[in-house]
Amino acid sequence: GTARFYISGSGIQTASLAVAGRTGPGPNFATTVVEEYDGSSWSEQNDIPTAANGMMGAGTQTAAVHFGGSSLTGTYEYDGTNWTSGGSLPTGARYGMGVGTQTAALHAGGGAASSFYYNGTAWSDQSSSLLLQNNPTYQHYGGMSGTQTAALLAGGGNPSSGAASALTQGWDG
Repeated sequence: GTARFYISGSGIQTASLAVAGRTGPGPNFATTVVEEYDGSSWSEQNDIPTAANGMMGAGTQTAAVHFGGSSLTGTYEYDGTNWTSGGSLPTGARYGMGVGTQTAALHAGGGAASSFYYNGTAWSDQSSSLLLQNNPTYQHYGGMSGTQTAALLAGGGNPSSGAASALTQGWDG
């Protein structure tokens, strides 16, 4: 319903969320809009408390966690209706990747150049991150799927140089 980019997503094909994002150029266009998809149409839901773009997300439509964005440290949990604050990321991050569940999420890359685990309450640093083992300059805009302890990361880019990566990396926790 709301045109935007740098959206955070979570869920599955027939029950997903599109969270926040940017509606125009520059940080002043960050939004709080949240929409749910039921497999055929979108409907607007309660907004996330903080406007952000480039957030990361994990979980399902009724048990999601979305975090970071706009280099923020905020974490927000969604129960299918309302948003509540969760534990803060150790450092601000945006344009990274997120997978897992609301109580077992993995954040990788983005402006943080690190990876963190979320247990539903707090984040812990995973200093042996799959991204740090290879080329940490390609940490933005990649794709990641899987779980907190069995993830696959593909691609990514270096926002400073515009260079892209063809790396594919596995993560076993």
